[in-house]
Amino acid sequence: MKKNVGSHVLLLPPACRLDQNGFELKAVPDEWWLIEDVSDDGVRISDPRTGHVKILAYDHISKFTSDEAKNGARRGFLTLLVQLFVQGNSVSVVPNGRPGERVPPTIPQLVENVVEITYPERSGIQARLLSQGYTLGWARPERVSSLISLEGHEEVIEKDARGGFAKFRTRDGLVLLKRRIPP
Repeated sequence: MKKNVGSHVLLLPPACRLDQNGFELKAVPDEWWLIEDVSDDGVRISDPRTGHVKILAYDHISKFTSDEAKNGARRGFLTLLVQLFVQGNSVSVVPNGRPGERVPPTIPQLVENVVEITYPERSGIQARLLSQGYTLGWARPERVSSLISLEGHEEVIEKDARGGFAKFRTRDGLVLLKRRIPP
């Protein structure tokens, strides 16, 4: 592995990115990691785009397969016996069944709470999200998909008292959404 220091590698399986609540984020296509160092501890890789770093023990790696160089940079594929999960500033690993096989994340329990339209204000959710730079609003179900995909809204998901997560609807089906206030 020492000869591969400085190589850019695609991980097989690709790293799985999670939001702060543990829900899977959209995959980053062609996510190249860099082999920074090879030592007795293992292989240190980093994601130059985000700055995440992980030392993979030798038993985490099945094999390195070379690819053609591009723009003078050595490239290859690093087939892993683990799944990397990137959440916040940390990178964790979970064993997989076969080399390169993806391990899905554990899906947090999510319930749908039916609430009154004044619930965000009365519960304190509205004040907290406003202080974090969001606006809140209710949307009809048929508009939710386009508001999320085209206009940058997100469905409000909050931790609940049981350790799971809740999203909010009114009895007539309105969905609680948030949107970051532009600077």
